[in-house]
Amino acid sequence: MKALSVDTPIIQMHIEFKELMKKVCEWLPSYTIIAESLNSGEQKYTLESARSMHSDLLQALQKIETLGRQFAEYGEPDSELYVNRVVARLALAVYRRARHFVQNYLPPLQTLPTLKQYVNLTSQRKDELAVRWSEEDKALAELMELVSGKQNFAKMDPSTNPTTKRWQRFFQLPISTSNTYDKRQGKKTTIEYLDSIANKMDLVAGQLMTARQEGQLQIAEELAQELHQLEQEFQKTSSSLNDTESPTL
Repeated sequence: MKALSVDTPIIQMHIEFKELMKKVCEWLPSYTIIAESLNSGEQKYTLESARSMHSDLLQALQKIETLGRQFAEYGEPDSELYVNRVVARLALAVYRRARHFVQNYLPPLQTLPTLKQYVNLTSQRKDELAVRWSEEDKALAELMELVSGKQNFAKMDPSTNPTTKRWQRFFQLPISTSNTYDKRQGKKTTIEYLDSIANKMDLVAGQLMTARQEGQLQIAEELAQELHQLEQEFQKTSSSLNDTESPTL
């Protein structure tokens, strides 16, 4: 049987078919991330560029479906496009592949909000972030007050308060090597480690406030997460001190 030429319409159709499938497979994951971001009210991406990508993907899927129907015509013996049984089997296989591809990839193609919906979503997200940031600022203020109290206690004059002397000795005792924070800090005392965390929290809190004022929402979220981790570490370290029995002096 003579091989089909590369210039044969069915061969050109198959080349286009593969290129369209490749485009959809490469673009759809990125589009899904963008669509989810826009539908949540985030402003990392523009609605216009997302609409353009959605249109391109939809057209590619529609073209794949059209090509699939054209391939099916090559598989019908009564069709003018029928070549032979081998080509017919291949054409029908491509038709089934096209149909399954569209069925699998069209549903995940998320719709985008209208401009009015997007404006409402961004406004709602800003309100939610404002409430969350307010709660975080309140929690931060309470935590910083706790940090300040511990630091002031550590700096009290032992000569005027015997209890202070006793507890300062206790705070400066080596911590068990089983504690994660002690492994990271080496020979640092617990009070020094708490002080370093507090300083780091001050720095991150300042950066967080600046990011919020400048409207850098993504950076603000990352800084808020970092600050939350520092708060957890501080609470964990403080709790380990509170749970440890005081030595007999």
